Order: sequence, then structure tokens, then C-alpha cells
Amino acid sequence: MYEAYYHLTEEPFRLSSDFRFCYGHKSFARAQAYMQYAFERAEGFVMITGQPGTGKTTLVNDLVHSLESTSSVKVAMLTSTQMEAHDLLRMVAYSFGVKEEVDNKAVLLQRMSEMLVSNHKNGGRALLIIDEAQGLSISALEELRLLTNIQLKSVPLIQIFLLGQEGLQDLIHGPEMEQVHQRLVATCFLKPLLENETKEYVRHRLEIAGWKNNPSISESVYPIIFKYSQGIPRRINLICSRLFLYGSLEELSEIGVKASELVISELRNEQLLPAGIAPGNEFEAEDVYEDQAIQPEPEPEPEPEPEPEPEVLVQVRSTESEHAPESFYVDPHPPVGFSQDGVHFSEDIVALTRMEVVNRDSSQGRTGLLVVSIAMVALVIIVALYFVSPAAFTKARHWIEHSLSEESVDVESRLSGVDGLTLFSQAGGIGKS
Repeated sequence: MYEAYYHLTEEPFRLSSDFRFCYGHKSFARAQAYMQYAFERAEGFVMITGQPGTGKTTLVNDLVHSLESTSSVKVAMLTSTQMEAHDLLRMVAYSFGVKEEVDNKAVLLQRMSEMLVSNHKNGGRALLIIDEAQGLSISALEELRLLTNIQLKSVPLIQIFLLGQEGLQDLIHGPEMEQVHQRLVATCFLKPLLENETKEYVRHRLEIAGWKNNPSISESVYPIIFKYSQGIPRRINLICSRLFLYGSLEELSEIGVKASELVISELRNEQLLPAGIAPGNEFEAEDVYEDQAIQPEPEPEPEPEPEPEPEVLVQVRSTESEHAPESFYVDPHPPVGFSQDGVHFSEDIVALTRMEVVNRDSSQGRTGLLVVSIAMVALVIIVALYFVSPAAFTKARHWIEHSLSEESVDVESRLSGVDGLTLFSQAGGIGKS
């Protein structure tokens, strides 16, 4: 029903066993390895136990399917074990192809022995699988043990796999079954799924059925499924089947916590879930879906850009106008032939501007040194004349004052920028754009 609404190729959560949906979780894979090991030994008993619904029958069906391509292996499988020893023996013989109606036990065993010997001479093997073996009586198990005694040249002609619930372990380990216990080649207990395995199990079965993330399943739903199924695959199938049914009836494209709460409540009212599981805060979790957009990570803050180099102030005094000097800024490293603030600078002007800046700094240093030197000489002369000739001291003082006044005027004219203007004018590179 719901598989048509969600465009699935088949129903993924059937309660009946289907080896095509096998999910190899840790415990299941371990049981498979034990069965494969025992099968290669080709003797004795193998015992696989587990809680109802943990996948024991699925495990056996998967083994049988893998042996179908091997024509040399003859497999007989029994699922109904609530019978007396003689009836069980007749069922085994019938499953292996002995069709005769034989009431005598000795004759029946003889026919079984002849069939097994013939199969062995033809290069074949015989494997008997008994499901729900916890229902076998002690006498029935003893009859099975006698079958394992059938040999040809010390080679056992039949091997028996026993699958059942936990009660099978108590039965085999009982004091009356010591001879059967000694013939066990391997035993394994099939455990329920873990929480992370529950999610993988659900998605595995959905993907086999052609699921394309419709409906989307909230990540918060999987812990709910695990809690109320207790990791038992059959209960997981029951819960998921009802979830998808509810989703198709309500035409949901997403299955979240709210839908899970309603379905779990219905299953509890129908007494289809184990008692004693107390509800917690699992139905308060927020829904999170895989197809939700992932929030982008914040971009890192850009590194601060380096501060620009200081600009050079160039002052130009126009020879054509008596107005105040025009000031503008010039890049210390300008491109050749650029314009700035309406003034065009040629390549020659750029070079001369840089030379003027350097020459101006050098001129200021030489001028300061010259002034200090003149002041020192004048001081020495004044001190000497003051003590030798007061009249000469007076004349020298007037001469020094006059000389310093002229030097100051010359220094001021050199720093005024007239030389820079002269250089610009000579290069012919300044003009209004």
C-alpha cells in the first residue's frame, strides 16, 4: 500500500523472512562466519540461538541461497518440530527424497543410510537444518544424534544445524544431552542490533526497495525506533511499516517525531510492543533531516591592508599670477605621464620632483651647519676684541650683525621653493590640463 505512494519497488518491512534484505550487522556476520566454518568441517552439530525476531531464519535462508549454486549439496530444512521422535525421523527422510511409506523404524533408518551413501559416492553432501529447535523433545534430539553416526570410511555423511531461541541452549546443555553437546562444532548467539545499527538496518532495507529519500526520515526518529523495538529486527520492521503507512495516509513527505509518537502510541494500545518500556523525553526532540541545508561557516575577517605611503606636498608658485601659491599632493612613486588635480606631470617632471625633494633636505642640513660655524667664529672674535680693543669690538659687532642679516635673507630665499619652480619651468613639463 505505502510502497506505491512512495514509489518503492517492493515492501521493505515485511515481517516474514527474506534473505534478500539481509543486513550484516556485527552479530549477524559473526553467526554467518560460524556457520560457514562448521559447514566446511562437514560434521557434527551447529547451534545458533537468539531472541525471537533476531533473524535466525533469515540467516539460514541466506546460507541455503548461497548453496543453491552448489549442486553437490543436498539441503533439507524443517520448521515444525512439535512432533514425536519417530515422526521427526520420517520428516527428515521425506525431506531428503525418501518417499516410501515405512512404518518400521529400522527399515526407515536403512533407507536413510542407503540414500546418504549414494549421495556421498556421487560427490554430494547432506545438510539438515532444523529451525525452532527449542521445541524438540529429548528423544527427538537423540534420533538426530544417531543420524550423525552414519559414516562411510570414517567420513560423516550428514551434518545438522540447530536454530532456536534461548531455551535451546538449556536443552542442549542438560545432563541428558551430553552426547549431543559433545558433537557441537560451533555455537553462536544472535544479538539484537545496537542503536547505530538500527539506523543502518532501516536505511539498508529502504535502499534495496528503491527508496530515494521520499519520505525524508528525521534523525530523531531512529532513537525512538531503537528504544521501542529494543533492537529486534522484526519489531523494527513492524514500527517502520506502520510509520510509512501513516505517512502515506497523511500524504507526508517527511516522517518526524510527531508521526513516530502517534504510531508508537497506537502500537502500545494494540499491545504489539513489549510492556515495561516507559516513555521518556524522546518525543520532545527536534526534527533534523539530512537534506536540510548546511549553514555556511562564517568567512574569516580580511587582514587589514597596509597603510599607504605618505604623500609629498609640492608647492608651486605661478609666474603668471600674483595669487597665493597653489598646493597639491603628488604620489612619491607616480606612473609616467599622469595627471593629478588638473596638473599634468611628464616623465622629466617626475624625476626633477624627486631630485628637488632630496636636494631640499640636503640644503637644509648644509645651511644649519654653516650657521653654527659662523656663530662659533663670531663668538671667538667678539670675546678676543672685547678684551684687546673695545673700539674694534664695537665695529666687529656691527659687521657681524649685518652679515648674519644678509645670510638669513639668502637662506630664506633658498627654502622658498623658487628653485623648484625654476627646475619645473626649465623642464617644460608643468601646465594646466
